[in-house]
Amino acid sequence: MVGTVLYPKANQKACKSFEDVEISFRTKPGGMPIFDLADRGGDCYFTLKAWNVHNAGAAAILVADDRIEPLITMDTPEEENAQVDYLQNITIPSALINKALGDNIKKELSKGEMVNINLDWREALPHPDEWVEYEFWSLDK
Repeated sequence: MVGTVLYPKANQKACKSFEDVEISFRTKPGGMPIFDLADRGGDCYFTLKAWNVHNAGAAAILVADDRIEPLITMDTPEEENAQVDYLQNITIPSALINKALGDNIKKELSKGEMVNINLDWREALPHPDEWVEYEFWSLDK
């Protein structure tokens, strides 16, 4: 799946509905799918970010880590409010990307450059430890 990345000026952590800030990620006729770039953190979980972006019409969400660390596996929260109805209704791809890649994408977007990303899941095969591991490739100028 190939798409164009957008980093909105409002709701950058994607913790609230994009209707509240009048932003839509719906693909325009003849246009490429839109991938939202969101910041990690805020007062919400990864799954709520994905749900809000899903409802705004994005084709995928990329969540940029806010610290330099090895990437972790994002999962549903284990707290009591984790049994929310939207969890099983998220249908868009979602990925946590490292801080450096997130910063590079933001830098290019701030210069007015178009950033296209190719999400390729073909190499994501279960390993003997039952973890599914993904590789994320991008081009940098």
